[in-house]
Amino acid sequence: MAGSGKIKQSDLNQLVHHMSKKAFRAKDATVLDEKIMSHCLTLCGKDYKYSVLDNKNGELCNHYPPKLILLEYECRDSAGHHESIYNMQSLTDMFRKDRFARCRTRFVVPVILIEGKHICRSATISGSGELYGRLGLNLVFNGERSGSSTATSDEANNGDPGDMQALDRIRRQDIKLLKELRVNHICDLMLENKKVKYFLNVTSSEKVDKLNRYSDFSLWSLPYPGCEFFKVWRDRDYDADRIVFDWSQEFVNSELELPQESPHLHIPDICWKEYKTWSLIKLTQNYLNTILRHVQSGDSGLLVHCISGWDRTPLFISLVRLSLWADGLVHKSLSSLEILYFTVAYDWYQFGHDLPDRLQKGEEIMFFCFYFLKFIQSEEFIVHFPTASRSRNVSSTDLDMHYPMGVLLDADFPPFGSSSSLCSDQSMSSRSDAAPQLFMVESTEKDGTMTSCPSSSALNGSRPVSVPLRVADSGSGSSGKRSDSPSVGSWQVVTGTGSYVESVSPHSGADAHRRLSSSGEFSRHSASLSDLHHEPSPRRTRLEEVRSLFYHAYASTVGFKNGAEDSSTLLDMLTDKMVALGNKLA
Repeated sequence: MAGSGKIKQSDLNQLVHHMSKKAFRAKDATVLDEKIMSHCLTLCGKDYKYSVLDNKNGELCNHYPPKLILLEYECRDSAGHHESIYNMQSLTDMFRKDRFARCRTRFVVPVILIEGKHICRSATISGSGELYGRLGLNLVFNGERSGSSTATSDEANNGDPGDMQALDRIRRQDIKLLKELRVNHICDLMLENKKVKYFLNVTSSEKVDKLNRYSDFSLWSLPYPGCEFFKVWRDRDYDADRIVFDWSQEFVNSELELPQESPHLHIPDICWKEYKTWSLIKLTQNYLNTILRHVQSGDSGLLVHCISGWDRTPLFISLVRLSLWADGLVHKSLSSLEILYFTVAYDWYQFGHDLPDRLQKGEEIMFFCFYFLKFIQSEEFIVHFPTASRSRNVSSTDLDMHYPMGVLLDADFPPFGSSSSLCSDQSMSSRSDAAPQLFMVESTEKDGTMTSCPSSSALNGSRPVSVPLRVADSGSGSSGKRSDSPSVGSWQVVTGTGSYVESVSPHSGADAHRRLSSSGEFSRHSASLSDLHHEPSPRRTRLEEVRSLFYHAYASTVGFKNGAEDSSTLLDMLTDKMVALGNKLA
């Protein structure tokens, strides 16, 4: 049964907290998992007619959603449509047969619909070892069950592990499904041509298929660092604009290559030969822009995959979804909170992203996804369709967050300080050019949704981000109890990425106040009233709202490593600054 669809900040907080404790597995789905799935169906139903592919108990794939949403068309285009455009029986059979063709049985699934074109996701294609191993296990376990279905029997006969032609038949089944979904382009994010473990090829990829079976497809090789590299990003102070991947590592043997027959992918301003010198920010920007240019000018669907399809793949799927939503092209009726809930729940959690494991290892690739939104707010990432009609005109009155007077905006600079000691004097002095910005953000829930009153700014930097620190209430006698409320507790000095620099409270001392004043951070970057009369672009405003909402949920549930104690009188400082600014202009 579908949920009410009224997503609240508490729902988002609950989702992020839940996924930080356990990775989703369909066969172990809880009552909360069912509620999350219900919310996703309701949110999709606001804009799209869809069909559902049942994956109950993980029968097709244990780390795919229990109900796979197959978008058909937008509700506004429903005239003349009375039945599903899919032959679900035939399509279900194709999905079932295709699962062995892909690593970890993570078969091709369409997840975004734009102008009649599907953007799909999956894992890479299986190597022969994995494929025959899974076929053998499938025969053993299904053979022990009484009353096996016809479909299951057909699967076994179609892929007898003793039959050396099974690999060819199953890969051709994969190709058949791609063509059924009208996908002609495949974007491969793997750093390797084949994934090797213990000296064995455990996966393959379309670009090195020995029989060249995927020659009918336009194959993009866009090698992108794996989730391990995002620990480097975190350990280097969340400074993605100053780190470059080491392409000389022995296992990296995939080179960037774009098909010549797709001229719309060759963006003139990008020198592709220099990709190994690009920072993590520039690399991600250029890859995302390439996908968006295909969405705008391509004539067919696109498949995006990495190795397993649960780290790099959701990064780009989520960024594409949010970018198109910010342009008013997909999920047109969803608010910032709703689209954020949907992409975190569906694109990340229910498609198997193992957040607990990534957090334990410091590989914060999901956090990077929403951090990165500040770098795609410019016009170069906008997708235009000449004949596209948007369901509504996005304006500054259509927002979800309050930004009251007293906001100081963060600028476009990298953060500073380490994840383990983000408030140290050494960090502040060594990166004095990257001063933090101070702000107060208050959000309230009304009728189940976030209410808002936007602030406008023409600064080149990003909008403020609400990130209350979870601290123990020293006066209550409770031992370390933390609060999730954005209206209580202490406030944080935050950099452009959301990195914590200083923990501050209206009741704390003035040590940090003196440090901030002596280094000049507070005075150098205070917003002047002249900055407040320009209206930011709708795209920038919407992406910043999503970023702000995610930061608040992440900080109040997962949290950041921060050894700071309560210090500084931020509220007093902020009030004094605004009073002084008002007197100056009076």
